[in-house]
Amino acid sequence: MRYQLLDNQILLGSLRWLHSLDLRANSRTYGVGDREYWAWLTRDFGNGTWQGGLAGFLDALDLLDFSTGQVERVVEACLTGSKFLQRSNGSFEEAYPYESSYAVTGLVQFNLLYSYLCHREFFSERSKETLLAVTKKSNSFLTNTPETHCLISNHLVTSFLAEDLYQMVSGGAQNPAGESLQKIESLLNTSEGWFPEYGGADPGYQSLLNHYLVAFQKAAAVDFSNCLNFSRDFVENFLFPSGSFTGEVGSRGTLIVYPSGLSDLGLNWFIEKHVGSKEAVTPTNVDSGNFVPVFNSWSLTRKILVTKEALPTWQLPLGKKTLPKAGFIAINKPEACLRLSTRNGAFRKESFKNEEWVDGSVVAFRKRNWSTQLGVLSDYQEESGRISYTLSAGRRSQLLNNWFITATTRLIALIFYPFPGLQRLLKGLLVTATSSRGASQITDLKVSLDLTKIDLPITITGDFKSWKKQVYGFDTHMASANTFSRRSLN
Repeated sequence: MRYQLLDNQILLGSLRWLHSLDLRANSRTYGVGDREYWAWLTRDFGNGTWQGGLAGFLDALDLLDFSTGQVERVVEACLTGSKFLQRSNGSFEEAYPYESSYAVTGLVQFNLLYSYLCHREFFSERSKETLLAVTKKSNSFLTNTPETHCLISNHLVTSFLAEDLYQMVSGGAQNPAGESLQKIESLLNTSEGWFPEYGGADPGYQSLLNHYLVAFQKAAAVDFSNCLNFSRDFVENFLFPSGSFTGEVGSRGTLIVYPSGLSDLGLNWFIEKHVGSKEAVTPTNVDSGNFVPVFNSWSLTRKILVTKEALPTWQLPLGKKTLPKAGFIAINKPEACLRLSTRNGAFRKESFKNEEWVDGSVVAFRKRNWSTQLGVLSDYQEESGRISYTLSAGRRSQLLNNWFITATTRLIALIFYPFPGLQRLLKGLLVTATSSRGASQITDLKVSLDLTKIDLPITITGDFKSWKKQVYGFDTHMASANTFSRRSLN
């Protein structure tokens, strides 16, 4: 039972999703997956993201003792709930009523259509009619309402592919992903293999982007190997032999890795390590907002892995790799591994001590509202196998950190969101407010790394009385940042 841990997580994830679905046939909210909305009544609108969990559920059917009739009922319910939650403009929402989320709409459409193409035997004629009705409206929204408030590659790729899947199911496209592939490749930095996320590279969300490419390949029999190979070479730089992941140094600080985005890429050794890691963000411990993409990714991972041979040993390439455009340095030695952001100085280090890999990382130094994670490097030098730099700090905007502002923002959202132009304006303002770094000040903290030593020693000098070490977390609001970590400084 090589994948028992993986099986257990997916089984429990399937039950978590099912228990969140309103299966009361006479209920007004029949088939809605947001339990806080239909059961607890603590929300006055439903989060559409949960409807996309149908894909993970159907991929995991061999772990569940369900009859065909029971599965068909779940499919019908989920599609009925999706139709109920869908706004008149074809969109779904997650954070605010009438938000018309491009990302959530793409996620729901992709996963519902993937479910049909991979498991159409569980879709009755009535379910297919509902599916086409829902996705026709959502596809119109995606086509006519592009995301403009920021360049977020995983959102774009998901939605491009969701549109292609709709064309396949509705009979409109014989050659899926032709135009979308060109759009996706235009986002890719081919020299280093990364896709932009809020102005920089983020390996965690890139693994989610990979998940959608891999899932589309399964549903549509389309070859994305060129993009995936570039992306694999980039993401591989953030894996550690212990099975942990270095997402916190990325542009969004994403600590979640989506294993299906690696499983077709010769990185199965890492997945087997990661699944058993205490730091793994899984279908049972992930927050509700990120549950569906994590659950779907883990479920698809299992479908891929059971057909492949295990690669249980560390296979990271030894040596140093510099990614100047993305702003990272990756170093692998038999005794130590290091990942460094040359944008803000965050680093992750693991050393092999007493027959195990031990973490010794610093994401940032903090003093009140100042954080070096929001600053930039200065005085960067690399000479004779040694790296040194000075850290600066930025002040995080506190604009949204009180209940009055939160309530006001929600009220403004209710007024703005029904109007597309005002909606785009408000989303741009929210991104600015939550991602603002403010003015920078130079600290007296200096970092030096000796790359010539086998354990890659790091020396930090400066005023440690006023600055505190931050081992993990992210100082700007990002969806998959700030997950739990057991890391300690060594």
